[in-house]
Amino acid sequence: MKKLTSGYINYFQADGSTAGIKVVAFKNINPSNTFKLDYVRYIAKAINYMVSSFVYWSDRKNKPVDHIILTNKSLAKNLDCSVSHAAYVITQIKDLFNMSFTRQKYRGGARTIKLNKTFIDFMKIYSEEDYTAFIEAHNIQDSEILYALRQIYTYRIWGLANSQLSKDQRESMEQFIIDNRDYLHAAATSNKSNLARIEYINKHAKYLTEMQNNQLSKIREASKLGKLVHYLHSVLIRLEQKISAVLFNKNKDTDTSIIINHSPIERNQTPGETVAEAGAKAEAQKIPEDYPSDMSIKDYYSFMSLWNYIAFDNAIPTLEMLTEKRKQSINQLAKIHSKGDLFKAVKNIRHLYHDSSKYKYMITFERFIQDETFLHMLELSSFDPRVESEDFMDKLQAQRTYTIIVKEIPEFLTHEEAKEWWKLNK
Repeated sequence: MKKLTSGYINYFQADGSTAGIKVVAFKNINPSNTFKLDYVRYIAKAINYMVSSFVYWSDRKNKPVDHIILTNKSLAKNLDCSVSHAAYVITQIKDLFNMSFTRQKYRGGARTIKLNKTFIDFMKIYSEEDYTAFIEAHNIQDSEILYALRQIYTYRIWGLANSQLSKDQRESMEQFIIDNRDYLHAAATSNKSNLARIEYINKHAKYLTEMQNNQLSKIREASKLGKLVHYLHSVLIRLEQKISAVLFNKNKDTDTSIIINHSPIERNQTPGETVAEAGAKAEAQKIPEDYPSDMSIKDYYSFMSLWNYIAFDNAIPTLEMLTEKRKQSINQLAKIHSKGDLFKAVKNIRHLYHDSSKYKYMITFERFIQDETFLHMLELSSFDPRVESEDFMDKLQAQRTYTIIVKEIPEFLTHEEAKEWWKLNK
């Protein structure tokens, strides 16, 4: 299938009429890179292949198509799975989105597939709140179906064009792409072997922290035994992205690099920027003065680093930036309780049991800062019985890791300086 990263397709509405819509691949990545991607479930890859097929035939016929014919054999070949599993995946997709699939007699499991409004509505979902609303609206309760839906949500490559989305949806999509940068990076570099990634990182290991070099050593040893487990592969992708970001920023010309400037607003104006716009930007960047802070700039970024470390191992949403509202919430908790209690509550997230079939109950930053939730997290003293308990050495190693995370973060003079450090080290 040739590379097509956008196209117009048709879908069926509730009254039986068709409507056209434009779909685009995230970050202009070739969707075919995701069809056989390791560590991704077949149902997510099947969705990517199905939408790609609509785009392909629309391009070939030079008009939006409202249906495609898909066989079990062709899907199995493109996903590198068995024919029987391909048939199972197609049935799951049909049931999940209540699509109209018509079997073609005597054609080896061929089906005429039509997209519907339910599926298009799902393509507009990029936030946990909208995701939960979709589940409740369609009364999806089966744990197996919920798991499949989560896979599709996380590992899709196709989205809708900005013109088809509301302002809130566009903002959510931008954040969704940031949150899923590991997967998108893996998709964009799917032809790269783990060995090539390891050699690339090893070549620039001087840019890694002590903890990250230790992770790299573990990955090198594990790779000698064959295919990496999912967790180590995820760490490998993150390390590669960090090196890429560091080298990208080092290669920037001085004139185009971001320079921390403490001059008055007028001197910070860019060409075409009005004084009012510059003032608004500066106001948005500074930490508000109307609330006293016991938290240093380092404390805020220590919190975010620790949160993301815990979140990564527990499959909960990470934090990509600290908005002023988030800083206020963090500072308020530190004032009411203490910085020690703040970090203790974050560490206790690992005591929770995260049921993959009930995503609406998953801990998020917004939920964490609520009074009742925070107190509950602070007072947790033991693991949920459904979570495998750690032995003494595991707990000791975890405590050392938390300490390393905080110690690695330098002192900052300004929040802008901290933001630049975060871009290079997250």
